[in-house]
Amino acid sequence: NPPTDVSQLDGLIFAAAPTYFSEEQIERVKLLCERASCPAISLNTDFGFIPCVSIDNYHVLEEVIEHFVTDHGFTRIDFLSGTPHMQIAKDRLRCYEDCMKRHGLYDERRVFHGDFWRNKAVDATKYFLELEDELPEAIVCANDYSALVVCRELNKRGIRVPEDVQIIGYDGIVDYATGRFGCSTIVQPIPEIAETAVKFLIHQQGALTPSNVTLPVYFASGGTTRE
Repeated sequence: NPPTDVSQLDGLIFAAAPTYFSEEQIERVKLLCERASCPAISLNTDFGFIPCVSIDNYHVLEEVIEHFVTDHGFTRIDFLSGTPHMQIAKDRLRCYEDCMKRHGLYDERRVFHGDFWRNKAVDATKYFLELEDELPEAIVCANDYSALVVCRELNKRGIRVPEDVQIIGYDGIVDYATGRFGCSTIVQPIPEIAETAVKFLIHQQGALTPSNVTLPVYFASGGTTRE
């Protein structure tokens, strides 16, 4: 629970995933900001009444899908989306839809709406494999947790990744046992997000105008895609 007395704080950073904020919690955030005499900022959640540091959920993912289509000639590209009401899930799904429609490849049956977690990823893998006789050539996942589960489920069925199906996730989760990315992924610049938020608070003492910052992301190979 957030503190009720925020009068002694020099800055407020709200750093929970968007799915964790109910309407009631958003109202509590707004009330805290009104009570505080210090600047406030959020990470990856645009409340609309305080600045936000977020990431680009569109352009690098667009490049990856374009690579699958243009360089590999893929036509069977499936998409495992995230929790439908979350803005980051909407942005990433919109990117997939735009790319596939641009090439005349969009088929809504190739989209499975997940929840950014494991059980839905198991269901999605089964769904994609039963969709048609041929294997999908690539499965694009809205986050790494989902991608890792899809890889596991394919391997259990004797389907090789990336030889038979290429998989990409999103977020840049590192396997701390090896220090490597667990799958090919689009990496969030976590240190830069934190640094940007702190610098913003330091330089915005007394400022009242909200201002959002969007940081770039980048692709990293984790062994589940080919060149």
